[in-house]
Amino acid sequence: MSSHYLPASDGQPSLQRLLETIEFLQKQGIDDEAFKILNALANGLIWSDESDRSVRELGKQIAQELYDEATQNADYRASISDPQNPKNW
Repeated sequence: MSSHYLPASDGQPSLQRLLETIEFLQKQGIDDEAFKILNALANGLIWSDESDRSVRELGKQIAQELYDEATQNADYRASISDPQNPKNW
């Protein structure tokens, strides 16, 4: 099963994939404030362990909501094994 809400990963380094995903979202009409926040997160150089855990947890929650919405009519068994499913990260 393929998810179409984000660009496919092709083995690029994660930061490059993240920046391309942010660019993809901007082209899809993400608002300016959200774009700036995502860029700040992607380009942040110094993170405390606590901030890193918080940002990752929030990101996973958001990703799960997006995935659930995008695949609500998909076959349940296929969505469980889909590598795009945040529960499989």
